[in-house]
Amino acid sequence: MYEVGDIVIYPLYGTATIKKIIKKKVKGEFLKFYVLEIPKEKLTIKIPILTAKEIGLREVVSSKESEEVLKILLKNRKSEISKSWNRRFKRNIEKLKRNDVVDLAEVVRNLSLRQRDSGLSVGEKRMLEKAKGMLVSEISYAQDINEEEALAKVESCFVKN
Repeated sequence: MYEVGDIVIYPLYGTATIKKIIKKKVKGEFLKFYVLEIPKEKLTIKIPILTAKEIGLREVVSSKESEEVLKILLKNRKSEISKSWNRRFKRNIEKLKRNDVVDLAEVVRNLSLRQRDSGLSVGEKRMLEKAKGMLVSEISYAQDINEEEALAKVESCFVKN
């Protein structure tokens, strides 16, 4: 169970802070909820504590794990990227919904490389920016650095030699 003040990762939105834990009556039964604040989206979300794990709420990766994630970005190979943008888009959405940092890094890597090599559709550009923002935010918390430094680390993985 998380505590008030903990930083967690919420699927499709990224880092969130647990602002409070509340009890709310639902269908005649009192349930506990996390109240999450997602600053990048200016959003507050309530999720039941009982289903938080199933929803995909997870801890921020460790500093060591975040370094491993950066290594995924350095692998200049594309994992089964379809030429059809709508198939790529659907596959990437599925990866982002799983709320796994490795999947997130693969989406950022694949879309970044595709953008560099042949361009992206408008929807994929938005997806890349959102995914990159989520990854940068998590790396920032994991390594206790500001987001500008985390962004520089991510973008340095795509510098063409």
